[in-house]
Amino acid sequence: MARARVEDAATRSGATVEVVPAEEIGRRVGDGEAVVVVDLDRAGPDGLARLGEVAGRARVIGYFSHVDEELGRKARAQGVEALPRGRFWRELPAILAGG
Repeated sequence: MARARVEDAATRSGATVEVVPAEEIGRRVGDGEAVVVVDLDRAGPDGLARLGEVAGRARVIGYFSHVDEELGRKARAQGVEALPRGRFWRELPAILAGG
């Protein structure tokens, strides 16, 4: 369901979506050309480390359950713009539109 919501917001903003497996993210993201969206609740420690590798090359935005602020702090330490899930869904259209 989250993927469909991201795809819908992307279509409305004129952006394109490419689903990339976590293990390929470092190879598939170029410098400054992408916004990486990730469900931090599903990423796990290895996923956070991978996101840290690309955070300097792309805008990485992750969403998490508002009750797990520790996960948000860990993601921010990796350079991820970590947002509670509700805020993420409210702001997604603006994020994809470049805001």
